[in-house]
Amino acid sequence: MANFYLDRRIKDRFKLFQGLRLAADDQAIYEEIYSQVYGEVLRFIEANLDPDSLATLLQEITELPDSEGDSANLLLKPYSIIISRLEGIEDGQARLEFQLDHFLNNLLIQAQNKHL
Repeated sequence: MANFYLDRRIKDRFKLFQGLRLAADDQAIYEEIYSQVYGEVLRFIEANLDPDSLATLLQEITELPDSEGDSANLLLKPYSIIISRLEGIEDGQARLEFQLDHFLNNLLIQAQNKHL
């Protein structure tokens, strides 16, 4: 399975959990960014999977049992299923990594522009 170190990328890029803000504030920021990244991963998969594979993927995700935990942990199971589909996409991992880096950079720029 592909490993993008998303957790580390988000925390490093946005300087989360480094004592610059309250931990609760960092957690809220982290969860918001992670959910936006999750949406970007979904857009990538939708654009690169054939309709039958996409329908199967969506069915697998909707059939996952509800689990308890924080929102980041709730995203991990469907995320791992989505990432497993990269094997069927030509250069899927490299293309998605590039797209996610670009996406995170844009989120960071937007966040910095809000505080100027």
